[in-house]
Amino acid sequence: MGEKNFYELLELIRNTRALSKNDLEVRRDLADGKYVYLAPTRVLPKQVYDELAPWRAYALRAVAIGLGMYKGAVVSRAAAALRGMWILHRYGGVVEVALPSGGTPSASKRMPGVRYREATFRDDELVMLHGVRTTTDVRTFIDIARYHGFREGIIAADWLLARGYQRDHILQEVHRMGRFVGKKTVLVCVAHATCLSESPYESLMRAELIQRAVTGWEFQRTIGGFRPDFLFDDFLILEIDGRSKYAERTAEVLLRERDRERALTNLGYVFIRVYPEDLIKHMDEVLRDIERARQARRARPGDAPENAPGPDSGSA
Repeated sequence: MGEKNFYELLELIRNTRALSKNDLEVRRDLADGKYVYLAPTRVLPKQVYDELAPWRAYALRAVAIGLGMYKGAVVSRAAAALRGMWILHRYGGVVEVALPSGGTPSASKRMPGVRYREATFRDDELVMLHGVRTTTDVRTFIDIARYHGFREGIIAADWLLARGYQRDHILQEVHRMGRFVGKKTVLVCVAHATCLSESPYESLMRAELIQRAVTGWEFQRTIGGFRPDFLFDDFLILEIDGRSKYAERTAEVLLRERDRERALTNLGYVFIRVYPEDLIKHMDEVLRDIERARQARRARPGDAPENAPGPDSGSA
C-alpha cells in the first residue's frame, strides 16, 4: 500500500455515529476488529493505521478527538501535531483539549486518552483546522511552553521564527494573556528562540546547552561556505543526522556531504555525529562525549584549526 498524505488519511476516518443501517460491511468490519478507534466515535481501517508513523497516528488521533467534541478545542502538543509544528514526539501520548467553560468534565464524561486543561481563550486565539477547533500558532506555542517547560517551548518557538513570525508579535500575544502560570518560562523561550533552526532536534540540543549553562558553542556558524549545526571551541563540530533523512538523499548529495566533511577535517575540525534518538534517550552521554573531546583539546594547546574563518552567524 502506497504512503498516503495526511489529507487522504483524514478522508478514511469514519464517524460511527453516522453509520446507517445499510453500512453492513463497515459494521461487520468493526465487529471483526478491522478498524482502530482513534476516538470514541471515530475509527480508521486497522490496515492503514498499522502502517502509520507514530507522529502521524498521534496527529490523526488529535483530529478524531477534536471532531468528537461539540465545543472544545484541541490545545498544546496536539494542536501542534495538527499543523506540523515541531514537538518532541511522545508516541502514544495523551491529546490535550480545553472546554469553553474553562473547566474539566466529570469523570464519567471524559474521553479516554485525553487530558483536559483548565484554560480560557479569546475568540482570536482559536481557529478551525481540519474541521477541528484548535488554538492559533502562537497560542499553541505558549501552551506548550507553559505546560511542558523550556525544552519543548523553545522547539515550538524556533518553529514560529523559522516560519516568519516576528519576535515582537509573539511577545505581544504573550502579554495580551495577562498573568498566568508559566509566563516566565514562555518569555525565556521567546528570548532564546532563533530562526536558524532547521529541525526540532537542533532546537532540542540548543535548549539543553542553554539550560545546562554550557558555554563556548555557536549554532549554525558559517565556516568557509559550510554551516555545521554546532561548533564548540572553534574546532569541534556536532552534526545531527536523521536516519530517514539519509534514506531520502541521493548518492550525489551524500557525496557532496562527504566532501564537505573532508574539507573541514583537513582544516583541523573534529566531527561528532549523533542521531535524534541519541538526543532524546541519551542526552547525558552526548554531552559527556562533547566535554571529553573539549578537555582532550584543552590538554593540547595550540591545536585550534589554522586559518579558521571568523563567525558569520549564530552564537551561544
